[in-house]
Amino acid sequence: MDGNELIIRIKPLNDRRKPHEFLTEKGKGVYQQAREHIEIGYQIIEPHLSSEKLAELMILLEQLTAIGDINGEGINE
Repeated sequence: MDGNELIIRIKPLNDRRKPHEFLTEKGKGVYQQAREHIEIGYQIIEPHLSSEKLAELMILLEQLTAIGDINGEGINE
């Protein structure tokens, strides 16, 4: 993602093991667009799912995100 200027990596001088990652202004714009599309998606599916199913979906999505984080594919804002 840093190749397309969406994130910037900064290596702290006191701890070079893991760089800090931040969204660039361009990255923040992409994030906001994605967030808007996701919100529309939730508005479409919410009426069709029970509150239990929606809660289950949220848990599954969190687990999916955690898998990406474990593989080093997650980014921090």
